[in-house]
Amino acid sequence: EQDAPWESLAAVDTEYVSAKSDTPPHSGKPRPLSRTYAVKNPRRAWLIVGIIGGSALLIVAGLIIYFVILTGSGPVVPVRRPLHVTKEAMPGKSYLKISEALRYAHPGDFIQLHDREHFENLQIEPGMKDITTDVTIQAAPDKEVVWKSLYKDESEPIMRLQSARNFKIKGPGLTIDGALDGTKRVKDLVVINFESPGLTIADATFRNFGQSAIHIVNAGGVRDRPVRLLNLKTEGAGAAKPTAVILFEAAVGSTPAQNEFIEVSGYDFPGIPATKEIGNAPNGRDVKVRK
Repeated sequence: EQDAPWESLAAVDTEYVSAKSDTPPHSGKPRPLSRTYAVKNPRRAWLIVGIIGGSALLIVAGLIIYFVILTGSGPVVPVRRPLHVTKEAMPGKSYLKISEALRYAHPGDFIQLHDREHFENLQIEPGMKDITTDVTIQAAPDKEVVWKSLYKDESEPIMRLQSARNFKIKGPGLTIDGALDGTKRVKDLVVINFESPGLTIADATFRNFGQSAIHIVNAGGVRDRPVRLLNLKTEGAGAAKPTAVILFEAAVGSTPAQNEFIEVSGYDFPGIPATKEIGNAPNGRDVKVRK
């Protein structure tokens, strides 16, 4: 039969008094507390644990309410600084070429061009696993940048973009110039191939091209992320007489079989045909062109 509470306490007191009579005089060290009382009162221990745990839960819940409901957003995520490209590059701080910056870029990064003239032939290919294409390339603030070909080969585009998902070229302040010397010009300034959902070229200027500013061959986006060519301008057509600013073509046996999910809008191409299709029905689903 279980002892009454006062009987248990009495037993503890008796043991303590008995032990005290056999203990040497006080040595100056504090006597350790008896564990008997804690064992006899488990409810109090659980009560303390419950209070501590409940308080912690209330604090966490309060933080969630503050960040998500009251402020309308989650915890602040640090914003990464732009990656800088300049001929005066410093190790660990800036880069000579866009292709170098891409190896260190994270998805969503901005790559800024600082020089008045930038010379590079950029190639993005499906097999390049060491880079992210989810970046935006633009002129640095308050800069006017002319991007030219590094090579003197008319057939080599300034940009060859293949499977360039979410890749973005953005002006204003950025001009793509195909002039090689007094008479030679790059045939196609930009060539786009294969599926490139989210690829965007916006607010940029093109000049001095032999055939087209943008040559689209068996390329496109997807329904909710089309390839977008927005608010583009041309200047300096001169005597070159290019075929069109945006040239559509589809080669047999390539994927996609036709160009699809492409939007062209807001352009200003004085004296040059805006678009032209080469071959037999190169364009398929949702290729939209409007001024």
